[in-house]
Amino acid sequence: MKFRPLHDRVVIKRVEQDMKSAGGIIIPDTAQEKPMEGEVLAVGPGGRDEAGKLVPLDVTRQAVLRRPALAGPLARDGSAVARFVADFTLHAFDFAAAGGAEGITLHDPLAVAVALDPSLVDFEPFHVEIECDGRVTRGALVADRRLIPPHRKRPPNSRVAVSVDAPRFLQLFLEHLCPASP
Repeated sequence: MKFRPLHDRVVIKRVEQDMKSAGGIIIPDTAQEKPMEGEVLAVGPGGRDEAGKLVPLDVTRQAVLRRPALAGPLARDGSAVARFVADFTLHAFDFAAAGGAEGITLHDPLAVAVALDPSLVDFEPFHVEIECDGRVTRGALVADRRLIPPHRKRPPNSRVAVSVDAPRFLQLFLEHLCPASP
């Protein structure tokens, strides 16, 4: 059964760890470390900013931070915060690479940036509603993007972000994360 979470939620399935030690001793749940790995099962369509504009996760996938873009500024900074960010993002970059991605997508940072500077994205008016009847799409946020005459469509009720100025966003992101960045 396929489903899609609402808004900017993500459903993650924990990766189960081995219940036995190397010597064959069964380890009870209470003594095991909680897994830090998971498999993303479903991703919601996105959240809304303070003005009610939808910033879908599809758009945030256009804002990909690649390892070299972050490594240089962090190395130049050298502070404890920079070392923490480098260590923290190491796992995100490794996880993304294991899934075949070229970098990490910056969902939440882009949503915050758009709330502060809406000119980072291009908005288009759409009629958007939550699909309640579909067997496969129930609960999904659906935007009417059909290429039919406007008089045959329901009137727009949302402005939806359809593209992002990714280079400008990434530059702003790095400037605020690592103020010494060029």
